[in-house]
Amino acid sequence: MSVRTLLVPPPLIAGAVVITGDEAHHGRSVLRLRPGDAVRLADGAGASAPGRVVVVDRDRLTVAVEAVAHVAPARATLLTVACAVPKGDRFGDLVRQLTELGVGAIRPLVCERGERIPGNLDRAGRIAAEALKQCRRDHLPVIGPAIDIPALTGLGGRLILLRYT
Repeated sequence: MSVRTLLVPPPLIAGAVVITGDEAHHGRSVLRLRPGDAVRLADGAGASAPGRVVVVDRDRLTVAVEAVAHVAPARATLLTVACAVPKGDRFGDLVRQLTELGVGAIRPLVCERGERIPGNLDRAGRIAAEALKQCRRDHLPVIGPAIDIPALTGLGGRLILLRYT
């Protein structure tokens, strides 16, 4: 069985790391982690570390971490992808795949004939977090806020437009 990754808030530091909330529930109830199990912790900001589960409580996990590795951002993290939100749940698929590729930011693009703009990007953030854990990346992309084309051109940098027909 492969070592599972849990996402913790940055900064990840050596020592006893206490994990609470949804991530603790995921480790305890879904992954069925027990004391002594090996895990990988990542903070989404470039730090990751192997660890061992020390304590499994009802509302938290405690993981012992000896050494934290800091991974330099890949060139893909310099890329911001702004895209019109597709119909249905395809935006979730887009976020998942762009996270797996390692992009630095994902912005919903406001278009004249666009279908919709998600009002709440929390779900997209959760999808990105799951994708980060699944593909063992160390950098979590920034999700949102929505942007229109004039504002996008004002950000500076190199702008590449792709049109699919």
